Amino acid sequence: MKTIYIVRHAITIENEKGISQGHKFGTISETGYKQIEHLANHFKTLSVDMIISSDLARCQITARELEKTTKAPVLYSPSIREIARGDWEGTQKTQKDYDTLPGKYESRKAPNGESLEEVLERAKQFWNEITEFDQNNILIVSHGGFLKLLIGHLLGMSVENSIKRLSLDNCSLTMIRYENNTPKVKLLNDTGHLP
Repeated sequence: MKTIYIVRHAITIENEKGISQGHKFGTISETGYKQIEHLANHFKTLSVDMIISSDLARCQITARELEKTTKAPVLYSPSIREIARGDWEGTQKTQKDYDTLPGKYESRKAPNGESLEEVLERAKQFWNEITEFDQNNILIVSHGGFLKLLIGHLLGMSVENSIKRLSLDNCSLTMIRYENNTPKVKLLNDTGHLP
C-alpha cells in the first residue's frame, strides 16, 4: 500500500509579512525553524523511503531536516515549485488583486507569471510520475498553492475551490494512502505536532 506524506515548507519571513514569494527563495523565520524541529520529531515515528522536495530554498531547508530524521534520500525537483507570480513576486499582492485580473479564474496570471491551469498540469504530471515509483512511503515537501491544486485535484475539486477552500498551514502534514488503486486523503492539514 503506497502512502504519500505531504508537507508545506516551514513559515518564512515573507509569509509572516504577507509578501508573495512564488519562485523567489524566501527566508525561513525563527518560528519556521521551530516548526521544522517539531515536524522532524514527529517523523521519527513514521516510515519514509524517499523525499521529493521543491528545489526552492524554503523547501530544501525543510527537507534537509526531515532527511536527517528519516534517513531517506532527497530528490529536489523544479516541477513542484510554487505558482510563479511573475512581477508580483516580492510584493504584497493578495487574492483580492488576483480576482481583479481579466479572464477565467483558472487562466488568470500575474504579469509574467503562471496560471493556475498551468500549475495544475504540473501537479497532475508529477502525481502520475510518483505513483509509478517503487517506494511505498514517499514524502513531498512543497508549497501552499501547488499543494492545494494537487490535493484538490485528487478530491475532484475545481481549481477555484481548491485554492479558496483548502487550507494548508506551514509545516502541516497531509497523508494520502492508496487503497484499491484509489488515492484516499487520510489526514489533511494536520498541525498537532506543532507548538
